[in-house]
Amino acid sequence: NPAEGVIIARPRRKIGPYLLAHEIAPFVAACSDDMAIRAAFIIATGLRAGEAVALRWSWVSDGIGRPTIRIPEYDSGPGWEWKTKGHCARAIPLSKAAQAALTAARERWPGGPCVLHSEPRALAGSGTWARSIRKAREKAQPSQPIDTQGLRRTAATRWLAAGVTIYDVSRLLGHSSVTVTERYYAGFCDHAWAGVMDTVDAAAQAPTIGGSVLLPPLLPRQRRSAKGTK
Repeated sequence: NPAEGVIIARPRRKIGPYLLAHEIAPFVAACSDDMAIRAAFIIATGLRAGEAVALRWSWVSDGIGRPTIRIPEYDSGPGWEWKTKGHCARAIPLSKAAQAALTAARERWPGGPCVLHSEPRALAGSGTWARSIRKAREKAQPSQPIDTQGLRRTAATRWLAAGVTIYDVSRLLGHSSVTVTERYYAGFCDHAWAGVMDTVDAAAQAPTIGGSVLLPPLLPRQRRSAKGTK
């Protein structure tokens, strides 16, 4: 087989719309009171829309030193059932921004089992949320046509811009593998990967330990002319 061993690289996919850093605050301010809490929370946690709709207070814990969401692989109760996408359970430690949104949610919808709405069970869909996002988009006029999924993308791009590794971002987003994350977000890591060479350069500036040379300096190769070495 002449094609045996040939690997065709899968092209990097273009990331969908997301909010730029300076667009986040105006967009959240353009949302309704309810949707502002939800949008801020999704931007801070990277939850899928379905996860945000189903999110329950029983999934919030303090087991690792800070409030954390633990998305279960499976959960159920009277009149509802939850199965996570890809059967991939994960934990999402909450930043200060996420904790602030969580506090606002507790005050906005007290007493119910769900975090981001007052229904006794998870809503069948997030159509109402999508309409609210569309109205906020029309009011705030961000540079890209943001939707509910775009809030999740915004979380991922913010994390990567802050220096979080793509492997950690992949886990926080609940992707099946880091390959999936790289397909969409690898371009946001280029500045971080460039910093890896700063570590190499710093090590090269201190080349000895106990008098032993660890790495000799790299010298340009001398050019030879037709008549010999110059």
